[in-house]
Amino acid sequence: MSINSCLNKIFSGENRFADFLNSKLFIWLNACIALIFWVSGEILGGLIAFCALSFLVLVFCKDAKPVVTSLVFFFFVFSDGTLTIEGREGWIAVLCLPIVGFIYNILRFGTEGFALKGFSFSVLPVTLAWFLQGILREGRELVPALLCVGIALVYTLIYFFILATSRASGRDCLEYFAHVLFVLGILIMAQIAVYYIRINDFAFKDDYIKLGWGTRNPVSAMLALIMPISFYYATGKRKFDFLFIFLGFIQYTLILLLQSRGVALFATAALPCLMIYTVVKGKRIPLGIINAVVVVSALTLIFASDKVFDALFRRLAESGLNSNGRIDLYNEGIDVFLRNPVFGAGFDYESPLYQEMIPHSTGPSYFHSTFLQIFASLGIVGFLAYLYFYYWRYRIALTNLDGLKFAFLVGMLVFECYGFIDNVFFQPQGYFILLVISLFTEKELSLRQTSPNIYKLFRLRRI
Repeated sequence: MSINSCLNKIFSGENRFADFLNSKLFIWLNACIALIFWVSGEILGGLIAFCALSFLVLVFCKDAKPVVTSLVFFFFVFSDGTLTIEGREGWIAVLCLPIVGFIYNILRFGTEGFALKGFSFSVLPVTLAWFLQGILREGRELVPALLCVGIALVYTLIYFFILATSRASGRDCLEYFAHVLFVLGILIMAQIAVYYIRINDFAFKDDYIKLGWGTRNPVSAMLALIMPISFYYATGKRKFDFLFIFLGFIQYTLILLLQSRGVALFATAALPCLMIYTVVKGKRIPLGIINAVVVVSALTLIFASDKVFDALFRRLAESGLNSNGRIDLYNEGIDVFLRNPVFGAGFDYESPLYQEMIPHSTGPSYFHSTFLQIFASLGIVGFLAYLYFYYWRYRIALTNLDGLKFAFLVGMLVFECYGFIDNVFFQPQGYFILLVISLFTEKELSLRQTSPNIYKLFRLRRI
């Protein structure tokens, strides 16, 4: 066999493997791996698996878009167990594989020239605000402060790497990521089912669910972010696409069962919009009939069964609009901002009140409001940076609005509206997912539609 024949076989096999990594089957593989390691409680094993998957994508795929899949599911391998590394310290080196993969991908395949559009440009001042956070506050500990800066740098580098190496069109990227979120929704539903099976609680009496990567509020918010994708798929032209409506309604019901009052409120407001959307976008009368049947059946089930009614509305009825200590945290956040107005106190600031309320927390002190968190942790500098960031996020979301972008927009609005009364925005999984949605949304638009005014000053065009 000649050398050319051998090389052709090698490259042919490599191309087939790259096609698999770019396929929807690879997305489902990531979900299965996340579920297996989440169920087993082997958090370190799951992290190693996803680092290895990311490495394979970066080595074999010229278009590094599929690495987003492994990075998303990476967050959902965290179970309620403990991260055990004793006796397995050597395996931690595998966690460096993605870094090697990023470097190799750039050296082998290079980068596409990309336009630094409005939203991508807005990521830079946000990153700067994270670098400057808490810089004037006295008594800071170096390691936590550097960790916060490091996290911001990693997110920014990943963002611009994906921007520079995703060679597919913006529409293809959006469709691809919609499927990633759809599969993620299935994974979260499976995790919820496993959780309640394990505690033998099919009446949802234990509403304070603990999945490891999130409790009641973050889990509900993530479902609300994903739910509109099911309604988008219900408008497809295939014969049985209408069945996705049932999946969307199941996800909505799970949000109610988990009894996160804020998410339930915003998701309930979004549901009629999504159901009307399926009829208008689908332009099929049967969809309208199915919507009506789903609603009537669900209401009948809720009000005919005392157990279901109790599970759905018990906490909502008992708690009402009780703030659950949020007012105290809001006041604390305002006080922290007033003491550190310019650059904030930093995400490494430990609030005595928050530590008292949640003594076992190992993360930042959350003030349960995106708005106040920005002021308290990043100060006026961070507020101005995020104001510009939000302006571009929703400007591009509303530009050339179509069915898929509408579904993303509804999910983002529900998630972020709830974020203004809770801490979900700055939790790593939600922050990363919203960042990718905005990245791919902007990628579909032209530079003329998204060019920042600052370009006119410095005559910037393309990197």
